[in-house]
Amino acid sequence: MSDRSPCRLVFDHYDPADERRREALLALGNGLLYCRASAPEAAALHAADGGDHYAGFYRAGWYDDAPREVNGSSVRMAALVNLPDPFGLSFALDGGDWYSLDGVELRRYRQCLTSDSGLLERELEFVMAGHLVKLHEIRFVSMATPHLAVLRWALQVPPQVARLRLRATADGGVTNAAIRRKGAYEGRRLDAVGFQHDDRGGAAVSAVLNDDRHRLAMAVRVQTPGLRLHWHGQQVEQRLTQQAECAVPADGRLIIEKRVMVYVDDERPIDDGEARERVLSQLTTEDFASLRQAHSDGWAQLWQRMPTESDDSQLQLALRFSAFHLLQTVSAHSIGQDIGFPPRGWMEGYYGQVFWDELFAFPFLATRFPELARSLVDYRYQRLDKARERARRAGLRGAMYPWRSAGSGGEETPPWQYNPMSGRWMLGHTHLQRHIGSAVAFDAWQLYLATADEALLAGPVGELIIEVARFWSSLARFDESRQRYLICGVIGPDEYHKGYPGAAEPGLDNNACTTLMAAWTHCRARDVLELLPEGKAAALRDRLQLEPGEAKDWDHISRHMYLPFTDGDVLSQFDGFDQ
Repeated sequence: MSDRSPCRLVFDHYDPADERRREALLALGNGLLYCRASAPEAAALHAADGGDHYAGFYRAGWYDDAPREVNGSSVRMAALVNLPDPFGLSFALDGGDWYSLDGVELRRYRQCLTSDSGLLERELEFVMAGHLVKLHEIRFVSMATPHLAVLRWALQVPPQVARLRLRATADGGVTNAAIRRKGAYEGRRLDAVGFQHDDRGGAAVSAVLNDDRHRLAMAVRVQTPGLRLHWHGQQVEQRLTQQAECAVPADGRLIIEKRVMVYVDDERPIDDGEARERVLSQLTTEDFASLRQAHSDGWAQLWQRMPTESDDSQLQLALRFSAFHLLQTVSAHSIGQDIGFPPRGWMEGYYGQVFWDELFAFPFLATRFPELARSLVDYRYQRLDKARERARRAGLRGAMYPWRSAGSGGEETPPWQYNPMSGRWMLGHTHLQRHIGSAVAFDAWQLYLATADEALLAGPVGELIIEVARFWSSLARFDESRQRYLICGVIGPDEYHKGYPGAAEPGLDNNACTTLMAAWTHCRARDVLELLPEGKAAALRDRLQLEPGEAKDWDHISRHMYLPFTDGDVLSQFDGFDQ
């Protein structure tokens, strides 16, 4: 629900059954780190168990492709890795039970995401052990410091409470388990999880993936400004618990902060004690107000470039909320990181893989943040040779992009799909969605339209569009009876129609969306060469080794593609759709 502000999304009641949805809806990110909005107290008291809460924490583009046994087959498929959860936090009053939201008498609950400042807050009032306690939580994933995430609790307890016990956890025993039906492909992905900690509230977490070239370093600092506490740490299996005790301040107010820095692979500091201390010390050098202000200033600069105005407050809220999530998925921190644009943000939905979904975001990104659109085009361009190789292996020309990709640029579509209704596995054929290539070409063209950058057109944009057009030219076959070009054996955006009953092979013929996008790509390929000055067009033709007459063929094919119609004037989804 909204409190009628176009900048705030508010929930005014606690609903355990809705927690997982809210955790995803209110997730925070900065283009590099992404964190579900899971309650810290749940993580502090229980290791991840797949209950009402799921504490997902992710680094954009950090995939694992360790082999899995799926339906009797060994499968290697890249999936985004759930990182150790560093945000567990709880407290106890005068030696009583640890705080859990499900174990107190809740008097007031308000959870608010403020998009203009990028802050997520919870305000709680509850009765715990006979005492009225107030808790104000603020968290953010910094839009100013790319590797930083911050959690802050402000506790207010009555004067009758003499002492507080504090508990902070870092859980390295996490698994990828957000989507239960995909469990065969997921599970545990982190190996060799290790902890180091000190009595000042600092901790370092390390881990590797199956390919030990991929390594994680995480620094965590829990601190209580104005109080110097002695933290006792204990590791049980792959979970670190740090505990401290203190007298309640005279005003009954206690601040607890958790600051986290995440580095992977070549970003990691040198792995020695001095480097760890240096990183941990960075987490204490700035006060919370400065970190928060720098983060909110970062968001303010973004909003200046994408003003949204509407007389309809609900529409404006929806527009701002959607823009907010787009810029949490790809931001200035993404540039140079060689990462794509996953359809559900950097979380476990669709394994964090990259499809064609940036097509829907590109008009927005290219016209307001062309540098971000360029970064996504670069991601595709860096995989152009891989797409060319895939086309050659299929006996085709040009570039055949995979339907689902991750780091390598290879096909990452799950080979088996689980049917929850029948309880059986089915062969997955959705890799036949060839329209992905036209989506890549569309994105590249949108970037050119927004920038009018001739160098882009003569370089990555032109190469991508032309190589995809060449792919379509080699895939389409001429049908003498119709005097038209056909595209057969593909699957369109409607993934539920995968083949004809009784057919030996999957795929459909003449999918309308696929065909129209192929024709559009042929037209744009001709535009590339016609818009460029002759010298640059000639250089592009030479670089791609275009043969005489190829461009003329694109024009001919685009004008003679076959589209199926029903009753003469209704465009059909594919041949035989009406049957």
